[in-house]
Amino acid sequence: MRLLIGLILFLMSSCTTYKATVKSRKDENVKFSAIKVYPDWTYQKSHGKWVAPLTGVAAGVSLGLTNKLIVDKGYNQAQNATALALYGLVVGGATNLFVFAKAKNYKFEMSHSEKWLKEYNKALQTNYFIHSKGADNSLVLVPGSVLENLKAGYNTNTQEIQDGKLTLRQLVALRNAAPEKYGYLLPYETEQLIQLIDSKKAGVAGKELMTKAFLSSKSEISYSLLKQLKAFNEENSLLYTHADASAKTAANEMIREKTKLTLRTLLDEEKTKIRLLPEGEEGIIRINALFADFNNKYGPFSKEHQEIQEAFALIFQKKTEIIGKLAPALRSRLTASSFIKDIEQMEGYYLANTDASDLRIIELGRLANQRKSDIKYAEAKAVEDARRFKEEKLRLAEERGPRFITKGLDDELMIRNIFRGHFNQLSFERSEVTFSIVLHAYINQYWSYCSKSLPSNSIQLTSRECQTERVTRNSWGVEISRVCISWVDVPTGVFASPTMYSAKNAIDVPQTMNMVGTVMDYLSGKKDFGNILGDIFGSAIKVVIDKNSINNDMRLMINQNGCTSEGLKRFEANLVNFAHDRSAIRIED
Repeated sequence: MRLLIGLILFLMSSCTTYKATVKSRKDENVKFSAIKVYPDWTYQKSHGKWVAPLTGVAAGVSLGLTNKLIVDKGYNQAQNATALALYGLVVGGATNLFVFAKAKNYKFEMSHSEKWLKEYNKALQTNYFIHSKGADNSLVLVPGSVLENLKAGYNTNTQEIQDGKLTLRQLVALRNAAPEKYGYLLPYETEQLIQLIDSKKAGVAGKELMTKAFLSSKSEISYSLLKQLKAFNEENSLLYTHADASAKTAANEMIREKTKLTLRTLLDEEKTKIRLLPEGEEGIIRINALFADFNNKYGPFSKEHQEIQEAFALIFQKKTEIIGKLAPALRSRLTASSFIKDIEQMEGYYLANTDASDLRIIELGRLANQRKSDIKYAEAKAVEDARRFKEEKLRLAEERGPRFITKGLDDELMIRNIFRGHFNQLSFERSEVTFSIVLHAYINQYWSYCSKSLPSNSIQLTSRECQTERVTRNSWGVEISRVCISWVDVPTGVFASPTMYSAKNAIDVPQTMNMVGTVMDYLSGKKDFGNILGDIFGSAIKVVIDKNSINNDMRLMINQNGCTSEGLKRFEANLVNFAHDRSAIRIED
């Protein structure tokens, strides 16, 4: 019986076969050669199902033949062995059903992690360690060699920090990188490293800050050193952020004392240069150059250091002394100057960067301002005299030329500019609607009051009217569009001389093109459609206002001057010239 039980246990341990496998594996976004796996137990089909029944039969025969187990006292050895063999066969079959059926149903659970990893490493001859377990039943595995390398680097960094071998910048960089760099070590190890860095940062920063400040304090005095001292706090901002208060105070004191010593030495040299400057024009040249150089070097420091402000005052005083001796010559030059630009150049060259409270500087400044005021007045007077001369010349020319009356007209200036041939002073172009209104108003009013003065070959004006329209309606009979498909010229009953008729035709084409161009500007995107209503309605309103006013002006102008007067004929001739884009007949000519 013991032998049979042992065989059954052996079969249960050897024939129940399953191996550690993975459902899927991800190597992406997992660093340090780690892998993310989804573990599983895979049933391995056994080729030994015959072992249990055969063993049962063999054990039954053996027990029966040796009479160690008797089934029935009436049986002989052979019968007893046969019966026991049958029992062994049944037990073996039952064992197969139990062992192999259970193995097929074996599923991975997170509690199997260590056992599964042991089988997985054994099967693949690897040395993975579990880094983390995921809520999605996954494991992140890290090779043992990687952990050894990380641990070695961790120990090295720890020792370097304790020995003070890392700079503050290296400490800060290591602290920022530690969670990722040593993320596969135990969490408490990374936390210990960060705490060690934090405990050392202030001391390392203070030591580095003091060392840099000391080296600066021992540097050779020069202007470049002064710039370095000014930028010390900014360039070492990281050290100031982490150093303790005592280290910062001590460093600041060393920098402050060295700055004072450097400034005192450099400014003594500059003051010597100032005192040795010559008098006269040569002195002005030299001191202006010296000021430009001094201001470029020490201007940025002046607000913080009284010594620099005093040096600036010394320059102003020295230049004032030089100017004082040149004052008589400068007065003469200012008085003789005829251009404001020359005076402003003298102010910048001689009076700038001087002692503004000095009476000689004040006097020269007042003289310069008075002279500029006089020149401005003289220039304005010259402009006004030229304008009056031009008007007088024009008046005399009009007196000698054709008489033209414009009294009481709303747009008197515009009408006189056409009469005079001053096309460049008109507020509109020949292609604009305003000129079309002026021309049509003159033609209509001339026809109304001077029809008898028109030549016999006068031409009747026409207007284009729609002859045939195309109307489109929808399925319900509602009109949705109406388009003119043919036009006809209809006589207006108004006649004009061939010359005026030609002028009218000359402006119709450019005005049509101008309108088309405006529409194309909107269609091409050159103009914003948001402005199209303003362009259309604004122009329409302006046209209505101009048309009423200009019609009244044309009627009054014709009645005042007469249908055949020389002045009206000159006005008409220039209307034609402007319409054809020809040279004007100018009154001055």
